[in-house]
Amino acid sequence: METPKKLSGDCGQWIVCSLGRVLLVLGFNIKLKNQSKEKQIPVLSSVICHFWELVEAEILNELPKGMTLETLVRSDKNAKKAETYTGFEPVTKYYCISYLGDKAGKPVYMKYHAGITVSYKEILK
Repeated sequence: METPKKLSGDCGQWIVCSLGRVLLVLGFNIKLKNQSKEKQIPVLSSVICHFWELVEAEILNELPKGMTLETLVRSDKNAKKAETYTGFEPVTKYYCISYLGDKAGKPVYMKYHAGITVSYKEILK
């Protein structure tokens, strides 16, 4: 089973790596308790929802120095810490740069930015 943190990151990745074809991704992590003994049906224990949206798409006339095409880049406040610290918060922003084609003989790139717009957790008793 995928963890809520991994699910959230996968939602953001899906948007920025889709070449602008995906604008909204909803991720739901649903947990069930053990079945009740009387009715033999699962009981809902928690629901975690992540809503990711394409926030911005910007045209670039050149590839920024040191950047690689089609590479997922974390761009939230924990981006620098994530390289050395494994206990960081879930990702809240990503970007990815894609090649669009040539215009007047020069390459044109698109930088897609995605961000988590809503994160909601409900724990049921």
